[in-house]
Amino acid sequence: MGCWICLPSRKAPYAYQRRKNKVDTERQRLKAKVVELHQAAGSRTIMGQLKQQGEPIGRYKVRRLMKETGLTSKQPGKHRYKPANKPSDIAGNHLDQQFTVEQPNQVWCGDVTDIWSKHPHSPALQTVTISPAKPGAFIYEPLKA
Repeated sequence: MGCWICLPSRKAPYAYQRRKNKVDTERQRLKAKVVELHQAAGSRTIMGQLKQQGEPIGRYKVRRLMKETGLTSKQPGKHRYKPANKPSDIAGNHLDQQFTVEQPNQVWCGDVTDIWSKHPHSPALQTVTISPAKPGAFIYEPLKA
């Protein structure tokens, strides 16, 4: 036989029923704010936005509110490069990954690089050429339009 102090109260189920049927206006207000702020954002972002608005709320409560309203966080997927299944139309693959050569000055490579500048109308494109005179030296030339 158990101790009478450890037994649950006979009124406990009825108190639960009264709490369950009562509408929590504060929770409804928070749900409305979460729905308003949700734009593919997760619980951490929404929590930060609510805290900026002066709402003291935690991440797990935001997560429960999102679950109750049926909101999910939709983050962009991982970027994947499309595998090349045909040769390039712009430049052919002449080296075919064979970078070793018998003599110097047989293979040359260059690069066209887009460099951001403060002035949008300045010539920002440059060509980079490997110098044949000095190995490891690069020549930067502005791209002529």
